[in-house]
Amino acid sequence: MVLLASLLVCGIDIQAAPIPGSPEGGNYVLSAPDLTRWTIGAYNQSRRRVIELYGIDTALETRRGVVYVGFDVHPSVTLYGAIMDGKHQTRYATKNSSDEFGAGVILNLIDHEILSPSLMEDVLRLNASFQYSKGKAGILSRLETFHEFYGALTLSLINEIEGSKLYWPHAIGLFIGPVYSHLEADSFEEKQAVGFNAGIDVYLAEHVTLNFGLEQFDSEDKYFIGLHLRL
Repeated sequence: MVLLASLLVCGIDIQAAPIPGSPEGGNYVLSAPDLTRWTIGAYNQSRRRVIELYGIDTALETRRGVVYVGFDVHPSVTLYGAIMDGKHQTRYATKNSSDEFGAGVILNLIDHEILSPSLMEDVLRLNASFQYSKGKAGILSRLETFHEFYGALTLSLINEIEGSKLYWPHAIGLFIGPVYSHLEADSFEEKQAVGFNAGIDVYLAEHVTLNFGLEQFDSEDKYFIGLHLRL
């Protein structure tokens, strides 16, 4: 009693200290949703294709902005949907704007580590992707609906930096592979469906990737740039 009175006189507050809860999210009644199977991203694409329009070869110019959301139905299979703001125009068209949509699947086929005695560690990966999209292209004075069936097989060599978290970026990768793109419409179709793409992936963090690439089908290659986030 004497000690308690002395502490109160001195103005010291005596109360129970808070005890921290469990650090494991799964131990809570209302836990945070598991978002690790989701991927979101956006990319911008510029493309030039030679098409056969009413039997005459002409160029179809494309500028496309894409936003997509993907979900891993299996560790090696991702399904995704995309909305696009596209501008597809032939040389003499007066209309070129089109809202598009698409859906696709990404297959993770091979992941092979190439061990190194240094801080660098190389990973070889092989992915396949398939996508269907629908939009409208400016053909002369009208907008014509077209369908695109797209497929790609991509080989990537990724150089990861192991060890200190002070290293940036997290990893850098190079990729290359064949692509297939079939355009289907009433008045035109592509002149050449098979091409290739190549580029670089910059892993800004473990789950954030910035990529730059070139895609070529005919005689002229065009670019794409994207930012991708795996939650």
